[in-house]
Amino acid sequence: MDFGKNRVKYKDMFWTFYKYDRYDVYFYEQGRELANYVSVSAKKQITDIEKLFDYSFDGKLQFIVYNKQSD
Repeated sequence: MDFGKNRVKYKDMFWTFYKYDRYDVYFYEQGRELANYVSVSAKKQITDIEKLFDYSFDGKLQFIVYNKQSD
């Protein structure tokens, strides 16, 4: 592969999600434990970010959790 070229990998994944009032957390296969961590910490992080920027997010946020960086 030449430097600077993008390559698309196609891999079938079964996605599922957790749905909350202000955000959704999408994950696949063995990512349930990491998705649980994101679900718990997202509420506090969203509140902290809104206070830092003095801005309230409109609508829902969507978090997509991958099991590894190469995915």
